[in-house]
Amino acid sequence: FPGSVVVDFFAGSGVTTRVALEEGRHSISSDADAALNGYVQQQLQHMKATYQAEQRQVPAFVMSGELATQHPVFDVPTSSGDRSPAKRRAVPVSSRKEGA
Repeated sequence: FPGSVVVDFFAGSGVTTRVALEEGRHSISSDADAALNGYVQQQLQHMKATYQAEQRQVPAFVMSGELATQHPVFDVPTSSGDRSPAKRRAVPVSSRKEGA
């Protein structure tokens, strides 16, 4: 679904990242191979060239080595309905306790 998040921990050549962006989704990708960044850049360059050749709007994207709490993926209201990142606390899944 457009706007949903695709998480790929074994991103390999970056194809899933490119397709996610083409489909209007957010992408969070990682891989043990340090070459991932280069592969993703190649995929995004290919995507840009294809869209420009077809005179279509290139999907907006930003590559980053870290996640920001201001990213739309994290724009989820708290139980009080507040969407302010400053008032939300990010908890890594690995440290989340039952009932927290």
